[in-house]
Amino acid sequence: MFTGECRHANRVLLIQSAYYGRFILGGRCIDSSYGRMDCGRDVTEVVARNCSARRRCIFPVTSLHQSSTTTSSGGSGGGGGCPRDLTAHLLVKYTCLKGEEIELAAA
Repeated sequence: MFTGECRHANRVLLIQSAYYGRFILGGRCIDSSYGRMDCGRDVTEVVARNCSARRRCIFPVTSLHQSSTTTSSGGSGGGGGCPRDLTAHLLVKYTCLKGEEIELAAA
């Protein structure tokens, strides 16, 4: 699960970037040689649609398996276009902006 939150009541999330895939090996041994180990996709639009302008945002990272387009080649099955031996992760950069409550009325 991804959770983004602004701790102050008058602030809202602004998603700056989001990447879903494999970008750090973390010392895990793998069964095969895949050449390039970076695989994944830019999911900034998807995460921004779910989170921007909200004080808090929670959604399952697994929902990003089919989002956007793959940026690097690789096999399928691990998420983010990564080979099955590699677990995909979500890396999100966001900031909290001061928000202003506006009341709208329809005539």
